[in-house]
Amino acid sequence: MSLYLFHEGEVTEKLVYRAWIQHALPGLREVESAPEITRGTFFLFAGGGFPAYEPALDNCARDVRDNPAIEHLLVCIDTDDRPPADVRRAQVEARVEQAITSAGMREGNPSVQVHVVVQHWCIETWFLGHAKLSLRATHTPRLQKLMAHFDVRAYDPEAMRLPAWTDRDTARTTHGFHQQYLSELFQNVVPRTRYAKSKPGIVLSRDYYDALVERVAVTGHLPSLAHLFETLRRVGSPPPRASEAMDG
Repeated sequence: MSLYLFHEGEVTEKLVYRAWIQHALPGLREVESAPEITRGTFFLFAGGGFPAYEPALDNCARDVRDNPAIEHLLVCIDTDDRPPADVRRAQVEARVEQAITSAGMREGNPSVQVHVVVQHWCIETWFLGHAKLSLRATHTPRLQKLMAHFDVRAYDPEAMRLPAWTDRDTARTTHGFHQQYLSELFQNVVPRTRYAKSKPGIVLSRDYYDALVERVAVTGHLPSLAHLFETLRRVGSPPPRASEAMDG
């Protein structure tokens, strides 16, 4: 199996997807460029954020067209505060299909499987899904206020919107508010830790990844993250034997 993963952000996503692929698909080796992709390898391509990632999708489609060894193309894009998740997903899928058609990707690589995951609202929303973080006995007043607004341990983080109340520390977008919430949450973890987009810390660990898998499986929360986990499971599953395929 080989995987080309196109992600929107330049820094956080590269670090996180590199770690999570190794948790979900152990044995895959990362390569530095698309032409190097062969069976048993994966490659990460940063789209550069919105709107820079849109023309980058065209380059991605040409990469896949020119290397038939690429078996899976996975595109991961944020919704941010653009239309509702289902609408945004349809928009992203249409843009991916446009890039595929324009590049003649399927003509050059007819067997590649394409998967689209839309991160709702942003990748930090997913990180809020760890329901068993060990917090300090006394939360900071800021975290108390945030948890009174929406307790991400009990409720689906994807359902959390920007609060009606605002103060000088409140973000002006929902995805920015999720990032602030995560940063404050991490400052209250025992042992104390910090979150930065360039240093996501414990998010990269196998324990954290497993906690998110459990949260999704047990609660049905974070449906966009559940879609990622299911996609990685399908990518890692061997193709059915001919006899199995004939049996349906």
